[in-house]
Amino acid sequence: MVIECAQINGYKIKADQPVAENKINEFDGAFLTHTSGNIVPIKSINGFSFASIPPALKELMNDYDQCLDSGALR
Repeated sequence: MVIECAQINGYKIKADQPVAENKINEFDGAFLTHTSGNIVPIKSINGFSFASIPPALKELMNDYDQCLDSGALR
């Protein structure tokens, strides 16, 4: 559902590509989702820490909440 909402809001998705552990530092941020329907920012992965929640992730979190509230997702 997160991927569908992201696509609705114009994000480019590369969900079919695994991320190598040694490439984590090339990303601005990361998140996970769970059954409650929320997006949860990840602070660190295997010793690498993200400085903050990037603006694009904050925007996606807001967009996703709006998708859930509006019923835009299947």
